[in-house]
Amino acid sequence: MGTIIKKLSVAMCFVFIMGSLLHAVNLSFSDTNFTTSGKGSIRTAYVINASDKLIPIKISVTNWRLDEEGNNINKDTKDFIIEPRQLILKPKEKQVVSIRYIGDVDIEREKVYQVLAAELPVKEPKKRGNFRLRMVQNMIQTVYVNQPEFKHDITLEKVELIQKEVPFDDKEGVRQIENRQFFKLTFENSGEKRYVNKGLKVILYPRPAKADREVEIEVLRMPLILGESKRVKYIEWPEKMNAKKWKGEIKSLK
Repeated sequence: MGTIIKKLSVAMCFVFIMGSLLHAVNLSFSDTNFTTSGKGSIRTAYVINASDKLIPIKISVTNWRLDEEGNNINKDTKDFIIEPRQLILKPKEKQVVSIRYIGDVDIEREKVYQVLAAELPVKEPKKRGNFRLRMVQNMIQTVYVNQPEFKHDITLEKVELIQKEVPFDDKEGVRQIENRQFFKLTFENSGEKRYVNKGLKVILYPRPAKADREVEIEVLRMPLILGESKRVKYIEWPEKMNAKKWKGEIKSLK
């Protein structure tokens, strides 16, 4: 019983420490949309130290894209001037950072970036026989540089019926893997501006037409599709289907 209480105490202490460190640094913007010139090319960022510790912070910006599967692609950029780039925040202190876009004025599509507020590591004194848990935290905010005339243009480019490996836990709690059937929907945004997750309905047609019935699917959680890019959405479909080839179209777009 004593061992159980000791383990619970350690677990509760760890949860308390983790909870106290969560959101130690907060990053927000007056506006996450930039223009290529004029007043709109300068935005104000607010960096807040919500902890009771002194925290050094470094601000940086990277160019950000997503591949079809939603994996991040970050590249260094010199499109912004950040003032100040480094700062030291006292406990509960808020500081203002000016971020100015200085990249290309004539852009053909919306440009997307990630602003990173990275907590720099701090050496803390060690006591003999003890150790200190130190979590370094990064906060990321996505920002956009666009033009008023930019719009999204979403189409369903490709439909595939595939088998996909899915991990699951059996009755004994052992991790297993099984093949399940999915519709793999590839959406294309040929417009200049991002398409935000609003949901849509699609109709899928078997090829040949007599092989199966038509399928209508409401896609509630659409992935973010940046301008001039593609994204894949997987819809699990347990019903047995005979058709090997499929086509599709968007019925309604929110």
